[in-house]
Amino acid sequence: MRSAGGQGEVGARPEPNDLVREALSAGRFPRRTLEALAKSDPTKASDALLAALGAASDSRSYNRIVQGLARLESDAAFAALVREARQQRRFPRLAVRALGASRRRSATSELEALLGASRGPRRVTAALVLAERKSALAVEPLLALFRAGGRYAPAALRALRRFGRVPALARAVLADARIDGRSAARILRSVPPDLRIGLFARPFDPQAFLDREAANPRSPVRDAARAAGEALRDATMLLRAGAADPGESLLRAASATSADDEGDDLLRAADSPGSEEPEEAHGDPASWWRRLLDRVL
Repeated sequence: MRSAGGQGEVGARPEPNDLVREALSAGRFPRRTLEALAKSDPTKASDALLAALGAASDSRSYNRIVQGLARLESDAAFAALVREARQQRRFPRLAVRALGASRRRSATSELEALLGASRGPRRVTAALVLAERKSALAVEPLLALFRAGGRYAPAALRALRRFGRVPALARAVLADARIDGRSAARILRSVPPDLRIGLFARPFDPQAFLDREAANPRSPVRDAARAAGEALRDATMLLRAGAADPGESLLRAASATSADDEGDDLLRAADSPGSEEPEEAHGDPASWWRRLLDRVL
């Protein structure tokens, strides 16, 4: 198709550099611009956005560029998003959110790696974005943010609600094979009593929940609930069995970790850690008045 003056084609496809320059001058990335970039050569589109990324001087321009990279399907664009999420110092939140906007499945694993290797706003944003992807690894840091209060607590609560009610959240933790029984017990034990998700929500009792799931033959997380329930019971038990000599029925304090612990290793069920009552008090019922006479005389 030619113009009225016969001066070339009207419908010629613009170059990616021209599209990026036009979008930045307009102050936004309209959908038609992103669609045009997606239809253009992926390498040229990535190169144009990456060149503009280095020149971004404010948060608004930076956000437009990384969101444009998130729309592209090229390997170069995704590698740039991962690099920015790991290394960006001026706008770490925007970089992590742009990585979360990518439709690649590997973006979830990159965000999970970022969650364990970063701190501060970068880690907080990674946890919030992972909640949108229903990753159970985000539950523990989000619970910590909610318990700590402060400016991140409302956002953490909104992110936790994406898993559903607290029992659904607990099942998501149990269903993740990367979370072992002890870790699941620690996470569920950290659920604060004031966490309410849903109408008429009741306080969450982790031990009762785990016992119900372990006893339910139709529960898909039955085995994981049984392991987590045993770990939680061991962690909350005041006394547990100790390595006593043959013929003795003694217990070890729950704070002890092994048979090599020094101090008050083995206790009777009626004793408490630190008790220094002589052994004769358990044998002779009349020993109390003898000790009384010794003190008076």
